[in-house]
Amino acid sequence: MTAAQFFAAFASGQRHFTALDFEYEEGFSWKDFSGVIFERCYLNVDMRNSNLYEAQFIDCNIKEIDLRGANLTCAFMTRCLVECAMFKGACTAGFRFVENYYYGLVLNQADFDGKPLHYGEA
Repeated sequence: MTAAQFFAAFASGQRHFTALDFEYEEGFSWKDFSGVIFERCYLNVDMRNSNLYEAQFIDCNIKEIDLRGANLTCAFMTRCLVECAMFKGACTAGFRFVENYYYGLVLNQADFDGKPLHYGEA
């Protein structure tokens, strides 16, 4: 599935996506992806300032995703590779972070709440 096909499928009501492979694709920032479910996806994209309310990331490689300023309210992330993911300024109220992989470590909610992973100063 191309990024354009993903955007069209989401706009038509599809919410569950598996095995997407997006690297350096444009058009993901400042979008409303409320309720999306990404499962077994590779997402190296810029989702800055996007609405990911109740989004789910399951078994994904998101190690270079940019979520700065994103709305992650009530979102869920589990079993994802999160090295270099950026969260600075993201709204994380109710965000659940369970069993994610970071440079050989397994991190959970207490690790995320203590200090966001790669905070992303840029």
